[in-house]
Amino acid sequence: MARAFDGVDDQITFSAGTTALIARGAVTYLVYVRFKSNHRGGLLSGTETGTRKMGCNPFDNGHVFFAVNGSVGSNFDYSTFLNEYVIVGYGKASGNGATVTEHLWRSGSGWTHTDLGTIDASAGSTIDAWVTGLFDSGQLLHADIAVQALYASKLSNAAIDAAGLQTNLTAWNSLTPAALWSFNQASVGTAVTDLTGGGADQTALTGTAVADEPAGFTNSLNQVVTLGLQSTTDTPFAVTGAKYATLGLQATTDVPFAITAVKVASLGLITTLDTPLAMSIGPVPPDASHTSGPQRATHTAGPQRATNYSGPQRATSYRG
Repeated sequence: MARAFDGVDDQITFSAGTTALIARGAVTYLVYVRFKSNHRGGLLSGTETGTRKMGCNPFDNGHVFFAVNGSVGSNFDYSTFLNEYVIVGYGKASGNGATVTEHLWRSGSGWTHTDLGTIDASAGSTIDAWVTGLFDSGQLLHADIAVQALYASKLSNAAIDAAGLQTNLTAWNSLTPAALWSFNQASVGTAVTDLTGGGADQTALTGTAVADEPAGFTNSLNQVVTLGLQSTTDTPFAVTGAKYATLGLQATTDVPFAITAVKVASLGLITTLDTPLAMSIGPVPPDASHTSGPQRATHTAGPQRATNYSGPQRATSYRG
């Protein structure tokens, strides 16, 4: 977003904050602006008890003027690029007789830097307020502003060229401003603050409206957060009450069992069972002989009759 000033009564007043003495020394002023008509108005005016000590204003002859103690007029005619966002700026070194350098950026043309006349410092002045919109009585700005800034130094042409001011607000902040105002509020009810934290914040508002920002311009600051790893110390722990147990195999005893009674039931057809049968101890019928090792059972076709020995039988045990 940007802020529209209608040329009728729109204006914003800011506190001076830490910029109170800026007119006494080196200074650079930059603004990203779209002029809407050929007129007289105020881009920025710094006053002390109502008397102007520093200012920048479009005039109705097509030129922009910059003044501290004395003034100079622009080398360009802004009426040739009305309704086009441009970056306009002026810088001077400290002291008297300092040359003012004009800066102009236009899309498709890039930067041009022009040395103008000389002006003096405003010795002894202490600015207590900045105003955007109103310049002199009846002279009100008819333009849209995306961002403007004051720097307490004369920025070099190379630094301005390299910063990329036409791309994002972070670039403006990278040049270490003394005051930085972004007009990116979604509502005019949100006060404009000095993004440097220097206290040159909005104190009064008349009118204005929200406007569109320059194409391709990011009108917000990138927040950089540096994350670090927290170091930790691995502290070994002591075991004070350990007990050790010896594990072994438990011995077992095989206990033989005795069969004391056997009943033989009638069997139907059976098939040959090749299942080995191992016996070491157990009862057998009286006429059966027992040899060690597996035995093979033989059957004949047809039902077989089983002889039932009722009652308990005496088993003969063969050892060997």
